Amino acid sequence: MEQLTMDKSQPRMEILFREFYRQALHSAAALFILPLRWLGFWYALVFAGIAFFWNLCAMPRFFPDTLRPEEKERGYSEGMLAYPVAILILALFFPRPILAGGWAVLSMADGLATLSGRLLGGTKLFWNRDKSWMGFLVYFVSAAVFGWMAM
Repeated sequence: MEQLTMDKSQPRMEILFREFYRQALHSAAALFILPLRWLGFWYALVFAGIAFFWNLCAMPRFFPDTLRPEEKERGYSEGMLAYPVAILILALFFPRPILAGGWAVLSMADGLATLSGRLLGGTKLFWNRDKSWMGFLVYFVSAAVFGWMAM
């Protein structure tokens, strides 16, 4: 995760807005968990496939502001491609409640941790200097809450 001051040509507020926008879309994907209860395994597989190609082809074209500077150079986001792959792995190897909980953690907790870490900052983790204890704490608490709610 790059620091907020990485791109000196953009003001801090613009970078924060772009990150908020990116994480809002990231978290909005949690809405796709709702039909999982009724549509099950095949729904998760279809979602993962469509989301992968959407994130590879459509997101960079229709939502270019969701890409960070190094992702724009590449033309895609590795994280956005890893998201549907994670859903696919969860669907293939775990029962529906674990799939739903993991999907909720991936959608909600990850986005909230990123935003809180970037906005509030604080002491950096000793094993990853790009992340903060505040983001870690928010991730831990929100993962427990949203994971439990989705199950």
